[in-house]
Amino acid sequence: ASNMTSSGHGVQISASGVTLDLMGFALTGDRGATDNGVWLIGQTNAPLRGVVVRNGSVGNFGVGIRADQVEGGRIEQIASFSNSAHGIQFYSSYGRCNDMAIRDCVIVGNANYGIYLYGHTGQCVGNRITDSVISRNGDYGILLYGSSGRCDGNTISGCTISGNGTTGIHFFSPFGQCDGNMVVDSVIIGNATYGIFLNGSSGLCN
Repeated sequence: ASNMTSSGHGVQISASGVTLDLMGFALTGDRGATDNGVWLIGQTNAPLRGVVVRNGSVGNFGVGIRADQVEGGRIEQIASFSNSAHGIQFYSSYGRCNDMAIRDCVIVGNANYGIYLYGHTGQCVGNRITDSVISRNGDYGILLYGSSGRCDGNTISGCTISGNGTTGIHFFSPFGQCDGNMVVDSVIIGNATYGIFLNGSSGLCN
């Protein structure tokens, strides 16, 4: 019903089928490095399903929106800004963050990465980032990081990715794989080092 501030995590969701509608309001923190504005918390063998976060802004946390072990959900019409680490992060240690949608979002001015898909010993597969603006983040605009897991079959479409501190989109797969990803109908301009960087390292980027 109004703007909210928090000195720790903002909202934590640990059940499937939940919709968090911010109703156009702002959720803001105190830039605590370990705080998450909205934290979706699934389990390795029991991922959350069908969670939706929409319609508002999240800023000044460590990570604006973090999803651990979540499938088939949506993040839409969200502004994630001025967080001390990342705007949106999917994390899948030994589990999976698959078939998620990020759409019609503005991810601006975060200290490290705009959007971070981290398939650490797990899966970040089949996610879609569409019709979003990812700009002026301190490091990568979007990082798909296979690590020792998989970041496969993800799609980035209809996005504007500009003015980020290093690379616009970085596919990185040390000891893992970032295979079969697509970048479609997007504008990638004015990033400090590379527009798109495919880095197979000791893994695969096919």
